Amino acid sequence: MLSRLCFVVLFASAAFGQSEMQKLGTLFSGQWNIIDKSEPTATQVPEAARQGQERWYTLGGGPPLIEEYHSKAPDGTDELTAAFWWNSAQQKYAGLFCAAFVDEGCAPFDVEWHVPRQEGDRSTLAQVVMSGEYGQGGKKYSWREVFEFSTPDNFT
Repeated sequence: MLSRLCFVVLFASAAFGQSEMQKLGTLFSGQWNIIDKSEPTATQVPEAARQGQERWYTLGGGPPLIEEYHSKAPDGTDELTAAFWWNSAQQKYAGLFCAAFVDEGCAPFDVEWHVPRQEGDRSTLAQVVMSGEYGQGGKKYSWREVFEFSTPDNFT
């Protein structure tokens, strides 16, 4: 009887899986050394890569997931804080980042969770795409970040 009970508990756990926030937190939580490089555009000259750290963690009560970003480059430093949460009414992730360079102080952004496209593709465990807009110096900028997790402790 005990073996059947264990099977049912394990089966139920696998069937329900992690909550949406647990999935995001499991991937990102921790301290990461980063090299941040922006892709050049037709109107923007390539920037030097920024090096720094990101720290991701949840608060005592759980959500939201918090990101603290610090980087340095020849043109100066960047620091920002972001919060991520699951919007159960809209069934999607949402985010808000705050930084001194943002005219509004903080700006909302979208967060999308993607799984590998082909069944059996293990080269990418998950892909998280973040995108949004913010104002800086009276101009509007769009941004997009793609995080590809090939292992639980590495992303590109």
